[in-house]
Amino acid sequence: MSKAKSTGDSKKSHTTKEVVVEKDSQDIKAQFVTLVENTHSLISRYLLLFAVATSSLTVIIALLISQHYINPVRDEQVYTEGTSQTSFKEIDKEKLKTLEESLDNTNLEVETDFVPNRNNPFSE
Repeated sequence: MSKAKSTGDSKKSHTTKEVVVEKDSQDIKAQFVTLVENTHSLISRYLLLFAVATSSLTVIIALLISQHYINPVRDEQVYTEGTSQTSFKEIDKEKLKTLEESLDNTNLEVETDFVPNRNNPFSE
């Protein structure tokens, strides 16, 4: 008989454990729902402030990162190497004279489409 009692007790303990687990899960669900509602109301209340703060932080970070590119540090060694390798050619004086003469000798004709006998509307 003692075996029968112990199996009956174990069934009761399983059902009470299940009830306790269900109550705990319902309490957790209720707590989660209230947490979500409170978070939603908090977010909706401060959404504009959060958006402005986020965009301001983004702009500040972008400016700090780009500051290096706005005012670069000049490396004198690289500069002197680059200028020493660059060969500057002089402008050929004869070619310059021929270019100036060709620009002076071109005849430009401007055709106007104005009517010579039109009335000035501002003088009327």
